[in-house]
Amino acid sequence: MSAPNLPEIDPRRGIPVEGAYNVRDLGGYETADGRHIRWRTLFRAADIHALSPSAQATLTDAGIRTVIDLRGSKELVEAPSVFKDITHVQYHPHNMTGDALINRWGTIPVPADSSIRLSTMYSTVLDERGEMIRTILETVSQPGTLPAVFHCTAGKDRTGVLAALLLSIAGVPRDSIVEDYALSARFLYGSSTVPPDGSGADKFPPFEEYQTMWCPPDAMGLTLDHLESKHGGIEAYVRSIGVDDATLSRIRNALVE
Repeated sequence: MSAPNLPEIDPRRGIPVEGAYNVRDLGGYETADGRHIRWRTLFRAADIHALSPSAQATLTDAGIRTVIDLRGSKELVEAPSVFKDITHVQYHPHNMTGDALINRWGTIPVPADSSIRLSTMYSTVLDERGEMIRTILETVSQPGTLPAVFHCTAGKDRTGVLAALLLSIAGVPRDSIVEDYALSARFLYGSSTVPPDGSGADKFPPFEEYQTMWCPPDAMGLTLDHLESKHGGIEAYVRSIGVDDATLSRIRNALVE
């Protein structure tokens, strides 16, 4: 499949893992005070539950000590993670959305605008799942946890919201947070959605259309607007759900160089 006009990315960002998509390093982003997020410290990914031993080795060779699985109970039953039985990797299943909220999605009217639809989902998770989000942030902050990879299924929704929180806590500005969210289109386009032999690629939408449909930058922008208007911003939000100064300091110290 020809894929012109795909945005250029830092070659250090993508982590090629056989059998997995949207695996990437959160390092390199500049913070508001001119420092940077450490490379090879925090990774985000789409589903990695069934990686082969060689693919698992790709991650552990990158230094991964911890896998944080953000999927729901049904997903974990239908597709249990290979990492839960691996002794040299810490495995934390943290149901970020919660089963009750997942079940409600089918009863909620779906706006035609993808940005509004996605940001509504993300904002609802943030508003209703504060206790679990606090638990996830506390897990990331614990000594010995990093380097870590966190993932859901596509690696763009639950994973995207958590990435936004962590980058903001570390001091990364809004534009870079939105940019990181939108990169999922770049990493998913033509991979998980097109058969390996390329069949059907001619029917695949142009990249810009795919971006608009699945992870438009405005979806994260609207989510950040929601956090600002309802909670006073991300730092005020995480404090309101019980994240303490020590946890925030550990995250910043671990991520920023």
